[in-house]
Amino acid sequence: LMQLRVLLQFIAVIVLVLLAYFFESSLTIILLALVLGIWAITFIFFTNMHQKLTDGYDHSIVDRLVQINWSRTALWSLRLIILLSI
Repeated sequence: LMQLRVLLQFIAVIVLVLLAYFFESSLTIILLALVLGIWAITFIFFTNMHQKLTDGYDHSIVDRLVQINWSRTALWSLRLIILLSI
């Protein structure tokens, strides 16, 4: 199920890139930037911290994950608001 979600996100990004290229829509570029920002946060912070948790539970890492996840939540929410407005 997780792999399907990632695949669908990847397809959505490809569609956004094509739309931005062919139609030069600023809204499409904003949506693309939001997804890329979410992915960047995920790969830069979450991957490393989850790897550290494989060694054992660490309360400080879990707290940091929760704190950083709020930025992803805000970006996903903003993306949803934009999509619902069109």
